[in-house]
Amino acid sequence: MNKKGFGQELSEFEFLALKQGKHLGFNAAYKLYADHVYSLALHIVKNEQTALDIMQTVFEVLLVKSSTLNDIDTLGAWLKQCTINACMNYFRKNKEKFLSVEQNSVLEEHVIEESNISSCKEMEVQVTSLLKQLSLLQRSIVYFYSVNGLKHRDIASITGIKETYSRKVYSRSLKKLKSWLNKSGYNHD
Repeated sequence: MNKKGFGQELSEFEFLALKQGKHLGFNAAYKLYADHVYSLALHIVKNEQTALDIMQTVFEVLLVKSSTLNDIDTLGAWLKQCTINACMNYFRKNKEKFLSVEQNSVLEEHVIEESNISSCKEMEVQVTSLLKQLSLLQRSIVYFYSVNGLKHRDIASITGIKETYSRKVYSRSLKKLKSWLNKSGYNHD
């Protein structure tokens, strides 16, 4: 079974050359693992240039520490962990930048939310004033059905009218409200 990704291994000859600091060993390791280091870094930091910088850092660490490597089987795992550590160092060094981006995002959401609340309040005032233009029966039926969630048969028994009449009044009241809202410049459903 062929191993892929960080599970691949150098030949023993290449690994010995890497441990001895020879160009042949480093080149073999670079060819075998560079794409995987870059892919992992890119996945974590989501920036191509930063991922390239991290890949360079990881292989610089490999170059410096190659003589301390003990096992050919763990080289891939070691490089994977070096990549993760380099990404975490990048985030630590740049945390102010990320915090300010996040704070700006939260601030923008807050401004949008405030604007939505403001427009909702204006709409509420407008709808309330239009509801007051309906008759008491119309307002009651709209309120009982839309706000309280009562069925028309329950509304009919409360108000002393027939269920079919409750439905008609509700439907006509909504049409009136929509018409008034459209005339006032509000055209959303």
